[in-house]
Amino acid sequence: MRAGAPYTSASRRGGRGGAGARRKAVAESDPKTQLFAEWRAHEEECAARVLQRQVRAFLSRGFMARLLTEVYEKQYDPIEKRYFYVNTVTNASTWEKPRVLAMFLAPDRDVAAKKVALTPAEAAQRIQRCARAFLALRSMKLLVRETYMKLFNTATRSFYYLNTKTGVVAERKPAFLRDDEDLDIEQFHFRKAVAKLTTATNLYGSGIIGRFCGILCVLSDGRTLPSEEAARSAHAVCNYAASRIPFQVVLASEKFFAPIALAAGRASGGVAFDVPDFALCALDEAQFQVIAGTNIVPLRFELNDRKMGCADASQGGVRVDDPIEVVGHPYGKLQVLHERKLRKMTPNSINPTRFQYDAPTEGGSAGSAVFTRGGKLLGVQAFLPLKEVPHECWHIKPILDAATQLVTPPEPFLLVSCVASQEVHVYWQIRRWYKPLRGLDVHFELEICCHADNSAPHPDRFVCVYSGTKRSRQVGSLRSDTLYSVRCRAVNAMRKGSWSSVMRFMTLPSPSMAWRLKHCTTLTEAVKHMRRHGDQDQHVHLKSVQWIYACLQTANGDEEQSERCETELAHCDGLELLFDSLAWFPEATANILGTLHVLTHLTRLQQRTHRLAGSLRRMQQLCALLDANAPTLGKSAAQEEREGALVPEKDADELRVPIAIVALLGRVLEQNPSAKQVARVCGVVPLVLSLLDRDSFRHQGVVAAECCYLLGVYSHDNGRWGIVDANGLALLRDILEAYHHDSKVLYWALVALGNVASGCDADQRRALDAASARLLLVDSVCACRAHFLTRLRELEIDAAAARARLAHLQATHIGEEMRNEMDASEHEVQALDAVRAAARDHNVGDAADYALRYLLTPAQRRVQQASTHIMRRFLHRKLAVAHQKWCEATVYERQRAIFRRFLTTVTSRQLGAAFRRWDRVVRELRRHKSVLQTIGSGLAIDLTKKRRERYRMLVLQK
Repeated sequence: MRAGAPYTSASRRGGRGGAGARRKAVAESDPKTQLFAEWRAHEEECAARVLQRQVRAFLSRGFMARLLTEVYEKQYDPIEKRYFYVNTVTNASTWEKPRVLAMFLAPDRDVAAKKVALTPAEAAQRIQRCARAFLALRSMKLLVRETYMKLFNTATRSFYYLNTKTGVVAERKPAFLRDDEDLDIEQFHFRKAVAKLTTATNLYGSGIIGRFCGILCVLSDGRTLPSEEAARSAHAVCNYAASRIPFQVVLASEKFFAPIALAAGRASGGVAFDVPDFALCALDEAQFQVIAGTNIVPLRFELNDRKMGCADASQGGVRVDDPIEVVGHPYGKLQVLHERKLRKMTPNSINPTRFQYDAPTEGGSAGSAVFTRGGKLLGVQAFLPLKEVPHECWHIKPILDAATQLVTPPEPFLLVSCVASQEVHVYWQIRRWYKPLRGLDVHFELEICCHADNSAPHPDRFVCVYSGTKRSRQVGSLRSDTLYSVRCRAVNAMRKGSWSSVMRFMTLPSPSMAWRLKHCTTLTEAVKHMRRHGDQDQHVHLKSVQWIYACLQTANGDEEQSERCETELAHCDGLELLFDSLAWFPEATANILGTLHVLTHLTRLQQRTHRLAGSLRRMQQLCALLDANAPTLGKSAAQEEREGALVPEKDADELRVPIAIVALLGRVLEQNPSAKQVARVCGVVPLVLSLLDRDSFRHQGVVAAECCYLLGVYSHDNGRWGIVDANGLALLRDILEAYHHDSKVLYWALVALGNVASGCDADQRRALDAASARLLLVDSVCACRAHFLTRLRELEIDAAAARARLAHLQATHIGEEMRNEMDASEHEVQALDAVRAAARDHNVGDAADYALRYLLTPAQRRVQQASTHIMRRFLHRKLAVAHQKWCEATVYERQRAIFRRFLTTVTSRQLGAAFRRWDRVVRELRRHKSVLQTIGSGLAIDLTKKRRERYRMLVLQK
């Protein structure tokens, strides 16, 4: 209601209220809808009167009770040990409770005694009542501030209070406000939330700034913001009104953009559009907060009964003939305010989707906001053609419902599997066709509940056990033989989805000793469990070894912690137990592998394990284990071919144990030189060479690498001729020919050849030269060296090309479209650098030079030196000739450039001026010729006259 309006009350007692105006509106509109609204208004008035009567009766009884408590007093008689009542006005006393007190006081209430002794429960109740009264009073004050507005009447130069729900105007401030409290003067912040939008598709649009699910957004029609691409170049102009300073805010469509399509709007027009009906787009909140400050308060895009919120007409908050305000920027003007009244709700007043005004508003106001009298957002105007005048708006409720449905993630489907005694695996999945909006990546929250009683019908308190983007979770630390409930939901930055159906499962009973090892705290405890039950239970042994290996992995890189682990294992005889456990379960590959990995990890860092593994007993044990896991070691490849037996192919699982044993032996021989003599006694080299003699092992790169590493370490500063006696040169030659691309295998094979050749005496030298000539070792080594250098050069060229390609992409990178190509280029550069680093770590060229230094005979060395000398001279002469040719070509090009510059200068200074003069003369001749032709045709026009006179002369001549 405007300022200075008369005081009216639609709910005054005994009056007709606004019935006359409503009946007049009934005659002018749909009778069914308005009759229903009339009935509902009448029922609300009756209900309000009943509530008012009850409140007045309650207040009267309370006032009477306060008067009685002031008149009557309760005293205690110590002789009779009873309470009696005294009337302080008449001084009359009685043992019985007066009837008037029984009538107006509650049964659990009595007049206060002079000395009240409260129990702790009664004192707590009184404190709670005071707290509830304080909270209720604060809530009532909040409701008053949300319902009333303090406005200024320019006619009377005074303030008045407007009830935004009933329209009643009062000069006194509302109840529940103390004398020192008052409402703030209404600043109409809801009008300031309407901004002007400028996009490529609509230069004169309007939008509403508000918060939707915690994100600062702008709401507009679908033609103004048809797509995310159009929103990227759009901006909002805030404070675009008279006597205000406007400013621009950039739209952040990459953060959030939601196109809203309403089914009713599609069906009503009969024409299908590719653009949405409305759109929500995020704003740059940091820029908005810096520029706007507290001048502009965003609305709250949520249906509530508060200021700066959205009104829900289906709850009876809006009626026909209620005043409304249409705020917008029609055709890009300054902010315009149209005051209208609500004439009709479409399709009905129970669940309306559109509202019609009593008079049309100004055109070109797509996206304008429609507010109620209390400043709540009621609707938004849609886009209309230029010749149509807007006379209705869309209700905000279906718009927000559609937007909420877009941003709300779907309910996931839950599945529980692999239920154990202390852990369970949970899977969840959402609909495959669900595609989240941009900036709203979905992550999941998994909660679990433990039931104290396995027969509990309802779940207890849920606890979150996982929050992330994965679709599965291994939940551990559960109690055995216990009932659990689990649920999951999808969450994004704006909304939380609904919980999935609660799924219940029961864990298995208490686990065996093998599973209790997971809760070990020290290495001594794990070794104790393994010594007590490891030789009997395969799972106990496996879990013990895995727990020890996990402790060593935790201490990886920390020498002090690794030394403490080894010392603890040595004190509890854990190292001896680990070696002994290799023979407990010969068929259990996992147990043997775990033990070998633990020993290998210890031999890399600690000397005590080196000495123990290098002893004769442990070396023989490892050799026997290697022999047991390679059953065809007794036959050579030639014998198998003569007997016609097929060589079985070994898969990766069967080769894991031999590889682990050879790796452990190689680490022991590298760190403990004295173990090489023990290895020669135990026959380690023949075993390793017999592995390489088998096609099923030799063609496995991992086996070849570990065997060559062991041979290279063993042949360093040790008896090397045993490798030659065991046909090791032929096997190494085959390795060099088979692994051209594996730098690690080639490196250690060449190191082994160099070590063998470097320690030969005169007799062994002759035999080595004969074997080298027969096997063509020098040719194989040279071929490996040439292939490695060529491959290294190719890698450098490829790396340089990849870096150049990446630099080009980084220089031309504009948008996100090229990001995948840049990532692929970066991955390619990293992969090439890793391959080059691995090749440099195992430099085959240096190893080949080392092997050739001792494999070449004196005659071959002289030939090599002569070839090197000839090649150097050839390259020197060729480079000298090339340098001379380059100098001649450079001088010729320099003189040619000087001559061309001279000719260009002469041409530009002399011929250019002549051509310009010739062109000017030709133009003059052409103009004179056209003038003569015009005069001959009688259409001559004086060009010195004005345009209007020339046109008149031309008409007269025609």
